[in-house]
Amino acid sequence: IRWGLKWRKTVLLIALLSFVGSFFLFPRVGVEFIPATDNGNFTISVETPAGSSKEYTAEKMRQAETIIRAFPVVETTYTTVAGGLQASGQNTGSMTVTLVDKEDRDVTPVEFMPEVRRALDAVPGATFQVAAASGLGGSSAPVSITLYGDSFIVLKRLGDQLMRELGKIDGLIDIKSSLDDAQAVVGININRDLADSLGVSIAQIASTMAPLISGDDVSDWTAPNGQVYSVVVRLPEALRSDIDAIGNLPIATGSSGMITLGQVADVVESTGPATINRQDLQRGVTIEANVEGVELGTITPQLQQAINTLDFPTGYRSSFGGDVEQIQDAAGAAGSALLLAVIFIYLVLASQFGSFLQPIAIMGSLPLAL
Repeated sequence: IRWGLKWRKTVLLIALLSFVGSFFLFPRVGVEFIPATDNGNFTISVETPAGSSKEYTAEKMRQAETIIRAFPVVETTYTTVAGGLQASGQNTGSMTVTLVDKEDRDVTPVEFMPEVRRALDAVPGATFQVAAASGLGGSSAPVSITLYGDSFIVLKRLGDQLMRELGKIDGLIDIKSSLDDAQAVVGININRDLADSLGVSIAQIASTMAPLISGDDVSDWTAPNGQVYSVVVRLPEALRSDIDAIGNLPIATGSSGMITLGQVADVVESTGPATINRQDLQRGVTIEANVEGVELGTITPQLQQAINTLDFPTGYRSSFGGDVEQIQDAAGAAGSALLLAVIFIYLVLASQFGSFLQPIAIMGSLPLAL
């Protein structure tokens, strides 16, 4: 204290240099929301081409299991095909990989995952995503960007462009769009003018097609063993997937006549999104990616630059999700809390000292807390 009072200017200069130097060191620390914890497991998600059968997806998962279990650090694997919270169809599946105890291995799940990704590249006909559990559990992608708008055609164009820009950023892997989950569907394009002329309304066509295609729960049947089963009436699968058969389905007209669906509509094969997400009455397409070898905070500005390259039509917008959104929200909350803390500290000191100036001398050391 005595030395500091004697060399005031030197002490202040050292404090100033330390304060300024800390800002140059801060980028080297790195920023992330919740670091991945070494809980001894991670997850692998698989997606096979749209329309793939459950048996085909299961075969790809078995091939992946064979590769994963060959590693000495792997203790068990648990696989789910066409089920669970992460699956959206018969062409999806997930695997939970559990490693041996920490004492018996020299790698963490995060350090082990790059090797797993390279090994799974040997499995053809399937796309794998490897993710570690965060500190709060779960394995959602840390990078998530959602594009909003009314047309899926425009959203797909913007999403494809964004994926190309994200692919240029070092450290981003497993880049995926929610529209990649498009499923094969049968589209029925109704000629409204022709339907009106024949006395058929859109509601009549819908009410006729619903029980034939989706099925109608007409009754319950109690088996001899006491088990109750729902009785659903609908067309056989072979007819539900046959475009010609669907086009020949009878539709009742308002004049008590009968026509076929093909007379008022075109039945075509097409693809559609597996899920349609909406927020604020707008459709959304989500682009997700995992991070490898870099801190999320260091690439966040590059993510914003990638979004800025998109030419959004009127009515279209974007927003961050995942850990990027959590970091932004947490930073805003922390900034507000710090500001309120400084204000309340000043008010308390001012009331204690009975002065508005003396607390400033004490609070002059607050910047050094950064």
